[in-house]
Amino acid sequence: MDAVAAVTKLGNTLLLDRVTGEPLFPFRLKRAPISKLHGERTAPYQPDLQWPQPFARQRFGIHQITNLSNEAHESVLQQLRNDETGIHSNMGWFEPFEAGMPTALFGIHGGAEWTGASFDPKTGFLYVTSNELPWFPTVSRLPLTIDDHLVPPSEGRKIYETHCMACHGHSREGSGVHPPLILIGARKTEPEIRNLLTSGRNLMPAAEGLDEAMTDALVDYLLTADNQAKSHPRAQAKSPSYTYNGYPKLLDNEGFPGCKPPWGTLNCIDLNSGILRWQVPLGEHEVLTERGIPITGTENFGGSMTTAGGLVFAAGTRDLKIRAFDSATGEERWSHQLPFGGYAPPASYRADGKQYILIPSTGGGKLGGEQGDAYVAFTLP
Repeated sequence: MDAVAAVTKLGNTLLLDRVTGEPLFPFRLKRAPISKLHGERTAPYQPDLQWPQPFARQRFGIHQITNLSNEAHESVLQQLRNDETGIHSNMGWFEPFEAGMPTALFGIHGGAEWTGASFDPKTGFLYVTSNELPWFPTVSRLPLTIDDHLVPPSEGRKIYETHCMACHGHSREGSGVHPPLILIGARKTEPEIRNLLTSGRNLMPAAEGLDEAMTDALVDYLLTADNQAKSHPRAQAKSPSYTYNGYPKLLDNEGFPGCKPPWGTLNCIDLNSGILRWQVPLGEHEVLTERGIPITGTENFGGSMTTAGGLVFAAGTRDLKIRAFDSATGEERWSHQLPFGGYAPPASYRADGKQYILIPSTGGGKLGGEQGDAYVAFTLP
């Protein structure tokens, strides 16, 4: 049957009739929780897909908290608990956000990424790399809103316009993947803000061209702008609006993901039956392996490439390796250290009767790390 497949960040595989768009596996609609945010209306039902089998965990719960050590478990539990009476964080299937209440969930950097999946037409097997780590965003209510242009520009505001506004918005409201900076003082201490400016984080590079006086002025603006706006004579109470704290990961006391492993996987899905044929960890934290902990997999942004010779190649892991796996069993057959992260699917081509595997190795990206500019090719002797 002619079909089209798409893999999702929730860890589902959508398999549709290529002509009509009809799902090839039955699915049900399940009643979903209702949003508690003023003015937000959520769909009453969401699709609850059972087939093909999901390749990633789809809801975070207390039973998913990391078990690497007692200290790691307790550090994550304390983040989910905001008083001594028990757990006070939202979590669950399609659980909507609630003002002032953290929500623990999978799916922001996972399961599948932009790299999609690869397919073997002879077997009907689909191969997809996946991430499984929890996130911990919080939505906060804004009682007063005012455009910053109504407040006389300070030196810090001018520096913000030059260095920050392109990503974080005219009024610090954020845009797309760039979080808002409204009420940042309620989420970050002054030293934490200064550290972000110095070292950067995720997609944010370190701020360049700021001397000490400019940094002081910018930090002062970010921490005081909200109070200035509230006290401005033209500030008005409006319908409730909201801000959020970006996309913080739920991490343990050592900075590892706050859920039980695996944290990164390579998966084989039989599209004929819908069965998840195998799942293996993708990537290694050597410091944990040295402690005797089974390979956990790592967060990855590489994608897979399948060959007719029975191999699946994938890179994109934190340990900067490219690997080859047996396409039938998932057994790792080979690996090689790359000079920088390989954050794209490998390619295969033939020249002068020889087959080559090629991958761009440039580093950086969402996993950070050293950046470079290399292509690395492999072939058999």
